[in-house]
Amino acid sequence: RMNLHLILTSAVQNYIQGMKGAAVANYVEVINLLKDADNQKLIGAKVRDKISGKVFNIKAKVVVNATGPFADTIRKMDDPTAENLIVPSAGVHIVVPDYYSPQGMGLLIPKTKDGRVLFFLPWEQNTLVGTTDAESDVTLLPKPTADDVNFIVEESCRFLKKDAVQMRSDVRAAWSGIRPLAKDPHAAKLLRIDSQRKQEEKAAQQSGTPAQQTAVPATAKISRKHEIEVGDSGLVSVLGGKWTIYRRMAYDAVNEALKRNPSIQPAYSCRTTNLILLGTKDFTNRFPHREINFYNNEVMVHLRNEFQLSKDSASHLTQNYGLRALEVAQLGSSKNLLNPLVRMHPFIEAEVLYAVEKEYARAATDVLARRLRLAFIDAEAAQQALPRVIAIMGDALKWSRERREKERKEALVFLDTMRSPLASA
Repeated sequence: RMNLHLILTSAVQNYIQGMKGAAVANYVEVINLLKDADNQKLIGAKVRDKISGKVFNIKAKVVVNATGPFADTIRKMDDPTAENLIVPSAGVHIVVPDYYSPQGMGLLIPKTKDGRVLFFLPWEQNTLVGTTDAESDVTLLPKPTADDVNFIVEESCRFLKKDAVQMRSDVRAAWSGIRPLAKDPHAAKLLRIDSQRKQEEKAAQQSGTPAQQTAVPATAKISRKHEIEVGDSGLVSVLGGKWTIYRRMAYDAVNEALKRNPSIQPAYSCRTTNLILLGTKDFTNRFPHREINFYNNEVMVHLRNEFQLSKDSASHLTQNYGLRALEVAQLGSSKNLLNPLVRMHPFIEAEVLYAVEKEYARAATDVLARRLRLAFIDAEAAQQALPRVIAIMGDALKWSRERREKERKEALVFLDTMRSPLASA
């Protein structure tokens, strides 16, 4: 939802003084980059609407490639000879019941048996446990392995007074994400030297001959830092990085783009430091700014009194939507959608329709995974909610019977990647 709120905030015209609302396109893929025939500088992209199939061009003064693990694909569209700079790394997390962590308190284990970090965090009325770190292929549907989940469970039980068999049965969801670790663009040659050195050492060990020692600078090693690369065509690529520094990454990318394009003169200097996201700004003037903080429960009390929502649902809406929770509840009241979406979880049916009308949702998996997060919390509950999600979305988007069946099948394939592999082992 963090990513979604960034997108929604960017699209609001005049959200802060002088801010131009972004034109946002969902389910649109880049199929080629457009270049000026004379100087080969980028002037835009050719894209395809994946729902309608329509192909069209988007013109731009600057093209920024911020596609995470898929960044090399775009870089090679620009320059087919470009070396890969992204090393995809799979990070697996599991979700277990809330009693695995105290309310409002996490636990960090700085060094497991193989030197990795393990953490426990209270999250969405459950406990999030992770993470692993291993090389991975780039795929749209990464899936955790039994070894990954077993590692997390066994390491957890070394530090908690829990039985491994019980913890395995407590896993409600298990999922894998891909980290786009970045090589230093300037270290490509050094990386080749390092690879060659390792081959020489291996050959030397086999022959019994000492290999020639070659010092490899630390800059050749992969880190969690981000890199900004600008190609000869002007393509600005944001490589690596992580969520905790996303604003710094954007700041660096925009500044680099402006530096390379002096004809673009911004009306304001960077204002990200004090920019709050959509949902924390009260356009109704009903609640003072201090009440946005979820430690103050003014909004939550209003939701319970005005719409007779449960404490869990009101808390969930406030923490996930901020002041926009009022819009969700009002929509639910007008459409008779204030009922729980699925048992034992705080989500309400109105969130499905709100995701369609206000949050660009166009597929059942959008709602289950990328709007409500239910698939990340409890894969079985997400499957139970699927028929109702399809019914609400289908009515709103006027889906045919065939489209609804297609959504059901695609969602089941996706949900299979969110289940613990130990459950079927």
